[in-house]
Amino acid sequence: MLFLNRIINLKIKTIRESLKLLRDCITYGVNQDNNIKKLKKLYKGLGYVTLFVYWRCFHTPYSDLEKLIPKKGKILDLGCGYGLFSNLLALTSLNREVVGCDICKRKLKYSNRNLKGVKFVLSDAFQLVASEKFDVIVMNHLLHHLQSYESQDRLLKLCYEALKEGGYLLILEIDKRPYLKFLFTQLVDNVAYFGDKFYYRDNQEFKILLENLGFKKIKIYPAYKKSLLSHVIISAQKLN
Repeated sequence: MLFLNRIINLKIKTIRESLKLLRDCITYGVNQDNNIKKLKKLYKGLGYVTLFVYWRCFHTPYSDLEKLIPKKGKILDLGCGYGLFSNLLALTSLNREVVGCDICKRKLKYSNRNLKGVKFVLSDAFQLVASEKFDVIVMNHLLHHLQSYESQDRLLKLCYEALKEGGYLLILEIDKRPYLKFLFTQLVDNVAYFGDKFYYRDNQEFKILLENLGFKKIKIYPAYKKSLLSHVIISAQKLN
């Protein structure tokens, strides 16, 4: 009987947490800041692309990430996809020189929304990051889509080399905690990218990896509280 009561209490707790999560996400989606609203307007009338943009803006903490990025400098957005975050960076500061990079020609076709201070390049991330120097390099949901953990290591090493002294690396990724949200994130990824294999790391694994590459002032920002997914933002700086 005691065991049964524990199971019932656990289920009640899980339901309550799920309802609270849904409420927070709906509140976050409704109360988005003006810059996110402007960003969504740029992608109106594009069919499935518009739906994708609205979904990403609903659950992704773009505003939190943008606030961590300097208002001035040369910024590389690796794996920019449809250009959402690249365009948000251009919307929120005229002093940024933003380069959005992606390997998918189909997505890049929709990325150019005619904003000043941003351009888009069809290129493999490994090639572009090895060819120029940047003040900031940012990645949104890119690393866990690479082909292996070794590919992640190699790209992060190239990012370190491509940053100017004092430059920042910003990573928006999937954490393995909270566990319930991590499970839901895996479900979403497997439905959206059916057949792909994913390479997740928790935030401490990323921290150790970045420290070993030479990054300093590594900071972890949990970004899952107002999202359905187990987001985490990681900031690191190149300092000799």
